[in-house]
Amino acid sequence: MSLNGLSFTRDDFLLEPGMTLLLAIPIEDSRDEIRLPGKVVWVKVGDDRQVQVDVAFE
Repeated sequence: MSLNGLSFTRDDFLLEPGMTLLLAIPIEDSRDEIRLPGKVVWVKVGDDRQVQVDVAFE
């Protein structure tokens, strides 16, 4: 997974399937030249080892 120039996997956080990691990484959405500040509010590792990210825009 890559986010705002940071790359990481579930193994970087020693997460197990079903665990949730709380993060606060500033991100920007520059589509259509509109930049919205936001934060990643959680990252969840699924049973299939896939990482799911939820982003909240302020």
